[in-house]
Amino acid sequence: MSSTSIAAWAGIPVSVANLIWILSTGWRARRSIRAIICIEIEDNLARLREFLIKANEASTFGESPLSAVQKRDALRLKALPTPNHSVWRSLTASVATALSPTKITRVYRFHGQLDELVVLKERHDLVPSEHADAVEKALMLIIGNGNPLS
Repeated sequence: MSSTSIAAWAGIPVSVANLIWILSTGWRARRSIRAIICIEIEDNLARLREFLIKANEASTFGESPLSAVQKRDALRLKALPTPNHSVWRSLTASVATALSPTKITRVYRFHGQLDELVVLKERHDLVPSEHADAVEKALMLIIGNGNPLS
């Protein structure tokens, strides 16, 4: 049943019914855009958490001091999951209508932090222990901040 038919049946002027329909369609679209961006962020966070868990479990030496070295090596050398920016990039034109300026800034920073982590992970000019510390600190910051849309 179309919005015109519903309006006629309910006794609402067609122009008012059409306006309500247009507004509700826009609201649903904005809500859907926020939801899909949120899903992408949660996926990125889950993959970073999994990376950190695997790095922490890399040790095969139990309580030995070498276990800390193995963890550090895993943080530095294990392949980082590739960040997913596809939804964020594909919805750039729609983001302004779906998110507030504050949330746009937060999500933009989140994606920027993912990119900075990739660049940091690829650096080879740092002392290994400092490199591992920097990677872990960046991971903890991103994971600790959580989803900027929550």
